[in-house]
Amino acid sequence: MFIDQTDHLSDRELYTHLWTNSLREETKAMPLAANAAYHIEMLGGWSEEDTQLYLKYYADEDWRRQWHKDWPDDPFPNTKTRLMIATVGYPSRITIRPLTKSLTKA
Repeated sequence: MFIDQTDHLSDRELYTHLWTNSLREETKAMPLAANAAYHIEMLGGWSEEDTQLYLKYYADEDWRRQWHKDWPDDPFPNTKTRLMIATVGYPSRITIRPLTKSLTKA
C-alpha cells in the first residue's frame, strides 16, 4: 500500500484521516497481480482545497505555470516547503531530515 501526497500533513493529521476515513472506506475486493499495489491519495478528491494544497506543496514550477495560464482567475497560492520527511532504515534507525529540491524531481 502506498499513501501519496502526505507531506503537508502532521503525523497526527495523517493518522487521524487514515483511521477515520481512508482505511474505513468500503472497497471492492479485486484480484491483484503480483506486482500490483493499492494507492491512497490524500488529495485524490481534487476539490478546490485539494487543488490549492497540490499547487502549494507538490506542483513543480512548470505545472504551476501551466495551471495559472489555464485558470488565470483562480486563486494562486505561494509555494510552501513541505513538512519534514522521515527516512526509515531497517530495523530501528530513523533519520529525520528536511525535504530537498533534488528529491522532488524523481
